[in-house]
Amino acid sequence: MTRVGARGSSGRSWLRLADRRIRTKLALILALPVVAIGVLAGAGVVSAVTTAGQMDRARALVALGGSASELVNALQRERSTAALVFVQGGAGGAVEAFGLRVAATDTAVTAFRQGSAGVSGPAAIRVVLGRVTAGLLGLGMVRQQVTVAPNAVGSVVAFRYRALVAEVLTFRQAVAQIGVSESASRRIRAASALSAAGEALSRVEVTVARHLGAGRLTPAAEREIVAADAAYTEAIQSFADLAPSAWRGWLNEVVRGPQVVAAERLYGLVIRAQPGDRLDVGADVAGWVSACEARLDLLRQAVARVDADLLSAVTGERDARRMSIGVQSLLVGGVLLAMVAVAWWVARGLGRSLVALRARAERVAGTDLPALIATIEAGAAPSDHGDGADPADRDDRRGCGDHPGMAGDAATVDSLAERATRDVGIAGRDEVGQVAEAFGQVVAAAVRLAGRQAMLRAGISSMLVALSWRLQRRADAMMVSLDALERDESDPDRLAQLFELDHVAALIRRLIANLQV
Repeated sequence: MTRVGARGSSGRSWLRLADRRIRTKLALILALPVVAIGVLAGAGVVSAVTTAGQMDRARALVALGGSASELVNALQRERSTAALVFVQGGAGGAVEAFGLRVAATDTAVTAFRQGSAGVSGPAAIRVVLGRVTAGLLGLGMVRQQVTVAPNAVGSVVAFRYRALVAEVLTFRQAVAQIGVSESASRRIRAASALSAAGEALSRVEVTVARHLGAGRLTPAAEREIVAADAAYTEAIQSFADLAPSAWRGWLNEVVRGPQVVAAERLYGLVIRAQPGDRLDVGADVAGWVSACEARLDLLRQAVARVDADLLSAVTGERDARRMSIGVQSLLVGGVLLAMVAVAWWVARGLGRSLVALRARAERVAGTDLPALIATIEAGAAPSDHGDGADPADRDDRRGCGDHPGMAGDAATVDSLAERATRDVGIAGRDEVGQVAEAFGQVVAAAVRLAGRQAMLRAGISSMLVALSWRLQRRADAMMVSLDALERDESDPDRLAQLFELDHVAALIRRLIANLQV
């Protein structure tokens, strides 16, 4: 009652670890590592999911980069056709061809806008996309200048096309900084470099087309051609440095043939021209544009193949990351499940052992031990008549304090103690099994102690019984003597004394009978 009152007064009995069940304690022991593993694994999974999300956004941006490449190609073709409009002044169906190019460019613009609508990325990319969107919105005004006043604004129109293409190429280059792997980043920069090489060739094509009509190369045009040629050389070198060997093989495989040889021959004539020289490439403006476009189309095929392989590589990295997240989640879940299962199995086994030990203790205390003690006491109790001989004869044979069943009772006690040691009801060599074994030893010690006490009581009882039989024999002999004296005595005084002794002897016999009981 004092303990209960103390716990109740503290109001914190639920904090006492000694009052908690074993399963609760095991759960508390397991909770911390499980929570730690769960938190760490969760952080790893969250990080992996974040990375996978970034790679998914990167894939969307790479796909948008492919759309940007198609937009660049369309703008370059539209610009080349616009140059023909400026040179030919609307003759030879240049305006109609420009209209067809405009329609093709609008298709590419629509695809680019649709791809960029759901794309999210770093602030730098969003800024570039904003500039590209603004340039595309102003494309209608540029086209109007081509068709309405081509002779007055040719250089301005070419510059605006060049600025818009440069913004789109800047977007392609910015995609390499979106957090992809180093290999994917190198591939993105290589693809951007190949697109930049195509833009450099297109710039040479437009510059030469604008000045073929004039007949002579101006210093400004010569500087533009030299700068574009240097940009082409640098872009091709960057591509060679960054691209994998397969891409370089594709470029050499695709950009070859008689059309490329013819275009390079004309390109060499242009590069070697000096300011003030007459541009003579052996072809008119339409022929020059056609030769350059044939070479550019082959280069664009290589760019398209590179973009497709780049998208496939980034998609593979994203899918591999997703697979890694799935495998990691399954492993973490499996480990946690295994830990919980093992903990449940251990707690269940330990709980069963402790419950069995408690039941055994209650059964021993309430039933088994009292029954064993009763058995021992019953086997050690003295017999009133033993072997049926005269009590006096038994006294002479045994002596005072001996009992014929004592040796057998000691063997019974040892047998019962050994059985109590074995019958603990708990299998195992762990601490619970050791406690059960120690409990069995305690029970055996209690059985032996009870046996010794029972045998001690039986010995004392046997000694008292033997003594009582001896006294009874003496008392009976005395009564016989008194009876003989009483029959032969004639003196009344002495006879009264004998009767008085007879009464005392009767009292002694009654006390002896009580002692026997």
